[in-house]
Amino acid sequence: MQFLDKYLWLIIVLIGLVSLVPVGLALVLPGNVPVLKFTSQAAVEGMVFCQQAYVSGAVNSPGVYNIVDDMRIAELIDLAGGFVSDADVEYVNAQLNLAGIIVDEQHIYIPFASETNQVSEEAQMSRVNLNTATSGQLEEVPGIGPATAGEIIANRPYSKLEDLLNVSGIGPQKYDQIKTWVGL
Repeated sequence: MQFLDKYLWLIIVLIGLVSLVPVGLALVLPGNVPVLKFTSQAAVEGMVFCQQAYVSGAVNSPGVYNIVDDMRIAELIDLAGGFVSDADVEYVNAQLNLAGIIVDEQHIYIPFASETNQVSEEAQMSRVNLNTATSGQLEEVPGIGPATAGEIIANRPYSKLEDLLNVSGIGPQKYDQIKTWVGL
């Protein structure tokens, strides 16, 4: 009994240290990195995340989601609970590449039908002429900033809209975003 009284503190410390060893190993061994999850994501559960993307607008659960390499836009929308009833799915199918790969920090906005109906009416009334528009007029097009406007102007003249794909800073996704706003 004297032995137990004398070394009780040491026994408690040793038991505590031994119980912490598995936790310590889990933190330092490769492949066992703790994951912080903001949402319930059954589709990607058990995977290690380093990247996140933001989906907003006409989805059931807008927010920031953990993504994995080669995750598609359609999968991100599924994680966000899919489209709400008044989402403009027709616009999304025409303007957004649902098979596109998500990149870290990307923001995907799903418009409501009421928003795109207004945009469609405005787009039909007037399109920005790629060959004559000023930098300021080009910057009014959603997705075109000062640098892209400068590149568009520098690459004139254009004989077809698809020529925009040759402009630095305009890839297929941005082209799909702006093609309804511009003309020749």
